[in-house]
Amino acid sequence: MSGKFIFNKILQQTVSRPLTFRGVGLHSGRKCEVKVCPAFSNEGIIFNLQGNHQEVNIPADFRKVISTMLCTTLGTRIGKTSVSLRTVEHLMAALYAANVHNAYIHVTSNSASPDPEVPILDGSAAQFARVIAGNVKLSHPETRLPIVKVIKPIFIEDKAETGATAELLPLDAEEGIDISKMLVVSISLDSYNNKLPARNIERYTFDSLQTWINEVGQARTFVFESEVESLRRNNLGIGGSLRNCVVYDDVSNSSPGGKVKVLNRQGLRNTDEWLWHKLLDVYGDLSLIRP
Repeated sequence: MSGKFIFNKILQQTVSRPLTFRGVGLHSGRKCEVKVCPAFSNEGIIFNLQGNHQEVNIPADFRKVISTMLCTTLGTRIGKTSVSLRTVEHLMAALYAANVHNAYIHVTSNSASPDPEVPILDGSAAQFARVIAGNVKLSHPETRLPIVKVIKPIFIEDKAETGATAELLPLDAEEGIDISKMLVVSISLDSYNNKLPARNIERYTFDSLQTWINEVGQARTFVFESEVESLRRNNLGIGGSLRNCVVYDDVSNSSPGGKVKVLNRQGLRNTDEWLWHKLLDVYGDLSLIRP
C-alpha cells in the first residue's frame, strides 16, 4: 500500500447555497449548466446527471475516471448503458482550492447532448473559484477531514504515447497543518517541439485562495493553431474559441526568436500561462483521490 488516510483537525466544508454556472462545453460546443449544491459531511463531491429521462450519480473519484484524452472524463454504467461527464478538472481544482469537500453538482443535459460537459467558462478555474469562495460553510454534522497521506513513492510513466511521468512522494508534515501546505507540487514541461520555452515550477504551495487564483486558477487552457482543424475533425474542441482558450500561432512563422505568438488580443494573463494551466489540471485531477 502506497497511501493511507489520516484525520486532519480541519472540519469538512460545503457550499452555503446552490451556485449555478452556465456556458458551453469545450469539446461538444453545446450549452451546458452545472449547479453546485450543499451536501452533508462525508458525502464527497457527487455529480448528478439529469437528462435522457434518467438520473445518474457519479462520484468525483479517481476510480470513476474513464478517459484523460484532452480532458478528464468520469463515467459509470447503468445496466448496459454507459454514462459519462467530460471536463471536470477545472471545477474540481476550484473546489479543492476553496476547501470545499462535499457538494452535489447537478448537471443538466438533453437528448442532443448524450455526453454532457462541465462548462468551460473562460477556459480557467477563476470564475468557479471566485463564486465558490464567498459561499462556503461547515458541513453538517461537524466532521474532521480525512486526508490522504503518501507513505512511499508512487511513480507512473506514459511510455506508449507522450513519455510523460508523474511521481507522488511522501511529505513530512504534522497533522493539523494548513491543508494548502499538505500538497506541494513541482511541474516541468518540455518545449512542445521548440514552440514554447521549457519551463518548470518547483515546490508550489499557496497561502490564500486569492493567491491561487492569481497564479494558478486564472490560467486558461491552450492549443496550437495547427492542431485546431484536426481536433474538430475528431469532434473535439468544437466549443473552443479565443474567448475561452489561449491559441498559439505556430502556423505563420512570424514570431521573433522562433517562438510562437499568441493570437488572443489581450495576450497572456501571466508569464508562462500554459505551464500554470497544466498545474491547474494537476490540482483538479489529484482532488479525485478520495477515501
